[in-house]
Amino acid sequence: MKRFILFFLAMIMILPLSACGGADLYKDYWMLSDGSQNSENDHLLNQAISDGAAFQFTKEGDIRMHIGSSVYEGKAIITDLGKGKYLYDSDFQYLNGKLNFDIKKDTMTVYRDYETPEEGQTFIRVEKPDYELKPSSFRQVDDNLTGYWYSDIYLDSYEFFEDGTAVYNIDQSMVYGYKFTVDYVYSAQDGVLNLSYHDGTAVTQYPEQYYTISDDILYIGENMYYRTEK
Repeated sequence: MKRFILFFLAMIMILPLSACGGADLYKDYWMLSDGSQNSENDHLLNQAISDGAAFQFTKEGDIRMHIGSSVYEGKAIITDLGKGKYLYDSDFQYLNGKLNFDIKKDTMTVYRDYETPEEGQTFIRVEKPDYELKPSSFRQVDDNLTGYWYSDIYLDSYEFFEDGTAVYNIDQSMVYGYKFTVDYVYSAQDGVLNLSYHDGTAVTQYPEQYYTISDDILYIGENMYYRTEK
C-alpha cells in the first residue's frame, strides 16, 4: 500500500511537467500552418517569403528563419508569461513588432494586442527542415578563388572551399534587423562563376556571374571583395 501511494504521488508530480512540455516555444521549429506566406490574411510578415519558411526561437533572444539553405537571423525580446503564453518584440523584418504567442501543444497562435487570437496567424511545430545540396561531380574549382573574401562597403562576404561549397554572409541588422547566410555549391572556370542554392523546394541556380581576381582583390560583377582572414 505504501509503495502504491509513493508511486501515485510521483505520477502527480510528473503530469504537470509533461503537460507543460508541449507549450515550449524553444523546442523544434515553427511553420505557418498552411505552408504558405502569401495568404490574404498574412499581415504579420512585411513581405512575401518562400513557401516552407521555418522559424526557430532561442531563450537567448535569437530568431532564425530557415528557407532551404538560407538562414535569416535577428534578435528579439521574448518574455515567458507561463502556460504557453509569450510576449515577443523584435525589429526582425519578417516577423516584427510586439506580438503575442499562445501555444497549445504543437500549435501556436500569433497576434497583436489590437487583434483577437482568431485574427492572428497559426503556426505548427515541425522538425528541423532538411535539404540536400551537394557539389556536382563535374564542378570546376579555381584555386585562386578559394578562401575568404570580404567587402566593407556592403558588409558582406564570400567563402569558397576546395570541395565546391561556398558560404555567403551579409549583415543587414542596422537596416532590416537581420543577418543573412546562405550555403551554396559552385563551379568556377575561366572567369565564370555558377552558384546554386536550395530555395526550400528544389536546388536553384543563379544566373552566371563573371569574376576577376587581381592579387588579393576579387570582383564579382561590379562588387569588390578583399581577401582576408575570417
